[in-house]
Amino acid sequence: MTDETTNNMLFSTSHFYVTIASDSDESFFVSLLTDPITMGCIEKPLSQCEAIERFNKELISLNQPKPRSLLWVITRKSDSSKVGLVGIAQRKVFEDGWELGVILSKESIDQGIAKEV
Repeated sequence: MTDETTNNMLFSTSHFYVTIASDSDESFFVSLLTDPITMGCIEKPLSQCEAIERFNKELISLNQPKPRSLLWVITRKSDSSKVGLVGIAQRKVFEDGWELGVILSKESIDQGIAKEV
């Protein structure tokens, strides 16, 4: 585990640790949100520029006194590979209620990761 991971860690499970997203997670975030298969049940895949813009907005939100969204990264302990994202956001469509979502890489689906995390 790197110093950055230790500083950003929210919690860990038996097989994963969950960290607050940081600049170093941009390429992973972009790879998920631009992939048609990964995004198939969520929304239309984003373009590279749209995904980078959304990532930057997420990082800005994390640094607000009362963030309206939070973004966390799920990393496998055994090999330090990033396997998914957890996002929670306040949505007007839900009368400012909160929505929780998990996006897993294609290789990480059907392994019980979301349930464990």
